[in-house]
Amino acid sequence: MPYLRQLTLLQRKPGISRGEFQRYWSEVHAPMVRQLPHIISYTQHHVTASGARENYPAPDVEVDGIVEFVFEDADGAGKAFSGELGKHVLVDAENFISAMVVLTVTSIAVIARDGEATSA
Repeated sequence: MPYLRQLTLLQRKPGISRGEFQRYWSEVHAPMVRQLPHIISYTQHHVTASGARENYPAPDVEVDGIVEFVFEDADGAGKAFSGELGKHVLVDAENFISAMVVLTVTSIAVIARDGEATSA
C-alpha cells in the first residue's frame, strides 16, 4: 500500500525575518515534531530564493517553507496530531507561521538518464 504524502506550504508571520523563521522551525519546532507518532518521514524545505518563470505570473502568495510529511495512511496522519503532543505542535506553529496550505499528493518519480525520462 502506498504511503500518504503531504506537502504543506508555509508563510512566516509578519515581523519575523526569513532567518528567524528558519531557525525557529528547525531548532524549536522540529524537535517537537520528531516526537510525534505515526510519522514515517518529516522533511523541511527552507526557501532560499523564489521568483516567477518567464511567461508565467507569480502566484499571489509568498512561500517561506515547505514541509513534507509521509504517513502510513490517512488514519496515521489524523492520529499524529490528535493527541496532546500533536495539539501542542499545532499551537506552537502559530508562533512562527501566519498561513499554510496542506496538499495531499501522490508522487511519480521521473528520472532523467542519458537524456531520456523514465518513470520509476
